[in-house]
Amino acid sequence: MSLMAVIAVAAVGCSFAASSATPDGDDTIVDGDQPGSWTDNANDGFPGGTTDGATIDAGRLTSRGYAFGGLHATAYDVRLLDNQDETFAMALGRIPTTGAVGERLGMDVSNDWGYGHPASLGLRNRNDQLSVIFDGDIWLDSGNQQLGMVADDYGFVELDLGAGFTRVIAARYDANGNGMIDVPRAGWYPIRAVIAEDNFIAQFKLLLNGSNLPPAQQRCRVDQLHGWHVQGFNEYLPNNADAAATSLHPSSIDEDWQYNTPDSDIIAQGNYDRFMLRYAGQIKIEVAGSYQFGLAVQDNGDARRLWLDGDLVGGKWGDAPAMAPRTLTAGWHDVVVDFAEWNGGLAGIKLTLDAAPNGVALGVVPASMIRPVLRRGRIVASYGDPNYVTVNDQQTAAASMRMLAPGAKVESLYAEYVNLQPRANEMTCGVVRPDGSVESLGRPQSNYNATEFNSNRRGSAGMLVSGNDAATWRLQCTDDVATQNSAFRQSFLAIEYFGGNAPPFASTFSFVSQPHNVAGLVGITSVDVTPHGALPSDATVAVDVRAAADETSLTQATWQPLIAGTSLPTVGPALQYRVTVTSDGWNQIEIDQIKLNYRFK
Repeated sequence: MSLMAVIAVAAVGCSFAASSATPDGDDTIVDGDQPGSWTDNANDGFPGGTTDGATIDAGRLTSRGYAFGGLHATAYDVRLLDNQDETFAMALGRIPTTGAVGERLGMDVSNDWGYGHPASLGLRNRNDQLSVIFDGDIWLDSGNQQLGMVADDYGFVELDLGAGFTRVIAARYDANGNGMIDVPRAGWYPIRAVIAEDNFIAQFKLLLNGSNLPPAQQRCRVDQLHGWHVQGFNEYLPNNADAAATSLHPSSIDEDWQYNTPDSDIIAQGNYDRFMLRYAGQIKIEVAGSYQFGLAVQDNGDARRLWLDGDLVGGKWGDAPAMAPRTLTAGWHDVVVDFAEWNGGLAGIKLTLDAAPNGVALGVVPASMIRPVLRRGRIVASYGDPNYVTVNDQQTAAASMRMLAPGAKVESLYAEYVNLQPRANEMTCGVVRPDGSVESLGRPQSNYNATEFNSNRRGSAGMLVSGNDAATWRLQCTDDVATQNSAFRQSFLAIEYFGGNAPPFASTFSFVSQPHNVAGLVGITSVDVTPHGALPSDATVAVDVRAAADETSLTQATWQPLIAGTSLPTVGPALQYRVTVTSDGWNQIEIDQIKLNYRFK
C-alpha cells in the first residue's frame, strides 16, 4: 500500500476502523471468523515494547521532555580519568561513594574556564582535581562531518550513530583531538563525554567542522529527572541580561542560607544581600481539587512569589497579594517560584502545600513531585530602567525592553512597575507591543511609591519577534491631568509563550510493540489509540502493522500502514504494531491505551 496512514486525532482519541474486505480481495475477512483483540495500556506499563522519542511515565506512553541550548552536566570533586584513552566504564567506576556534587541543564560544550571551574555545579572554590560528565543529544547533518575537541587535562567524546555508543574523539592538555564521522541521516544523536581536570587550566570545547558546536544543536533529556531548573541573578531584579548561571536543584525548596548565598556558584560569591533565584518546573498533581501553597522566607523583608500555569497566584513582592487557593486538574502543571534577597540579613525560602484534597500529604513540597521542564516558555525582559522614568506634565514617557524567542506566540502578559505619581487618577499606563498596538493597563490602583501588578493579560496574544529575531516592547505612562509631573520606576515585563524553535517535548515519538502470536490470524480490522485527556488539534497518529510466520522473521517483514475504512490482510501468526504520534512539541502527549483488533479462523 502507498497511502499514508496518518489521521487527524480527535479530541478524545482515534480509531483506525476497517471494512469487511481487504482492498485486493485476498484473505477476505468473513463473518464466520472469530474476533480478537490485543491491548497495551498504562495498567501494565506498555510492557516489552520499544520507544523512540518517548518514555513510560506512570505507566503511560509519554513524549520525552527536553532542555535546549546545551547538555546535561554532572560534576564530581575527583579526577575520573588518568588519561584520555580510558573508557567510560572506568570513569564511572571511579565515582566516589558520595556521588555527584552538582548538576546543570543546558550546559554549552564550548568552555574555557581558565584557572577556574565550571559554574553552578557545586564546585565553588574547587579549581583542580575535578571531573564533569556530559550527556544529551547533538544535531548533525548527514554525510561526512569533522569533529574537533579541546580538553584540559583529559577527555573523550562518544556518539551513538545507530549502533550504540562508540568513541569518536579524545584529547589531552597537549594534544587536541580531530576525527571524521559518517552521519547516516540528519537528526539528533545521543552523545556522552567525560572531562577530567588535574590542575591549572581547565577547558572543554567540542568543534564541528572547525567551529564551536552551536548551542541550538545541543539538547538534553529532562523527563526522567526530578527537581527544579534554577536560574540565578546577581541582582534582586529578574533581568535576563544579568543572569549568572543555571543549575539543577534535585531537592525540595527548603533553603536556609543564613547570611550567605546558595552553595553552588549560581550567585556571585560575596553577593549576599542582592541576588535573586527563579525555580521553574512542573508539579505532578495526582488528585484533582483545590490546592493552596505557601512560601515562607527567613527574613520577612525578602521578596517571593508563586506562578501556576502562567498566572501569578500570590506572594510578597512589594504589595503582591497573599497566596490564593487554586483548582488544579490531575496531571502536570507549570510552577515558578521567585525569591529575591534585597533586605540584607538572613536568606532562605520554603515551598509548602498548606491545603489540598483528602489523601494528599501537606508540608514541604517534595522534589519527587517536580520535574525540570515547562510547558510554557517564559521570558523576562530586561528592566526598562530600574531607577526613575519621568513623565512630564501632560506628556508620555516609556521604558523599552527587549525579549527574545524566535517565532513564538505570546499567550499572556505580566506587567509590573512602581508608581511615583502621588495622585494615581492622573496617570494612565499601558504596554506597547512590537507592532505598535497597545495593551492598556489603566490607571494605577494606588498612589505614590506603590507597586502595580497586572497579570492574566490574556488579550495580549500576538507574534513575539520581528525579522531580526528580537522584539522591543515598551511600558509607557501618560500624565493626563495638568497639575504636576509623574514618574515610575522598576518597570518590568514578563510573557508566557508557546511555539518557537525550542519545543519542550518531542514533536514526534513512536512505540513499537512486542511481538504477539495469533493462531489462525486472518487480518487486522482496527486499532484504537486512547490518549490521556484531549490531544492537541494539530496532532496526527500513524499506525503500521507487520506480520510473519514466526517472531524471528518479523524484523524482516515490511511495515504496512493501516488505513481507516480498510482491513489489512496478514500472513501471521506473528504480529506487531507501531504507533507514531506527531505534534508541534509544545504540549506533552500521553497515551493510556492502544488496542489492536483482529480476526482469526
